[in-house]
Amino acid sequence: MNIKKILTISLISFTFFVTGCSSKDISSVQSIADEATHQRTMTKVQNNVSEIIGKDYKYVLENMGRPYCTTYYIDIDKVKNIRNIEELNSIENIRLIYPKETNVEESENSALYMQLDNYIVEEVQTYELLSKDEKEDIKSSVDIIVDRYSEEPSFSSDKFENRNLDKYVGEDVELFLKDIGYITSNFDIYDNKREKNIKIYLLNQINSLNNKIMLVYNKFDKIEDIKIVKISEGLNLIKDFSFFK
Repeated sequence: MNIKKILTISLISFTFFVTGCSSKDISSVQSIADEATHQRTMTKVQNNVSEIIGKDYKYVLENMGRPYCTTYYIDIDKVKNIRNIEELNSIENIRLIYPKETNVEESENSALYMQLDNYIVEEVQTYELLSKDEKEDIKSSVDIIVDRYSEEPSFSSDKFENRNLDKYVGEDVELFLKDIGYITSNFDIYDNKREKNIKIYLLNQINSLNNKIMLVYNKFDKIEDIKIVKISEGLNLIKDFSFFK
């Protein structure tokens, strides 16, 4: 991956950090489905997937609500001139994950996976929630994959002030996840083959507007590095994405 691609990836990722938005402008959607509407639509889709096939992104949000996870398949050549969040509409290929129960804890690990192309639903399948058995249709031109979780969990940076993060380097990522109570990351960034991964957590600082992010670098589920940096240093993360070279 050349430096231009690294710059573009950094800008995309930083844009996600500071806006908290998906690549399609949610503000243009008149209403996001409430739980009752979500459940009615979910029942229809489970009985007949054609209920949602061919519908657009706006329709999905208005009838299904925000997804548990949105996956962006980023072809750098198509977004290399990106300047702001609105221009992220050029990311044509995304996936939405909806647990079959609106309460993830009660979902029994079953979810609908919707594949959208040009913001139109092309395919709907059922898999276990975040199952490794789920098969992704990843184009060879895709340079990076970003999973963004709608729940946007965050926790205080104070939690890590006295923690020796270096002890996790070289260990299975499972050990780290267990120690933090399996808190879901805000973002997961992957290479095309999902062999390398950066887990990104938004860290709140009490009485501070200058929050931080924690980046956990993994390769084949082994932690290679952990860093905590200020969000305000966003574009200085350029060097971090050399991890995917």
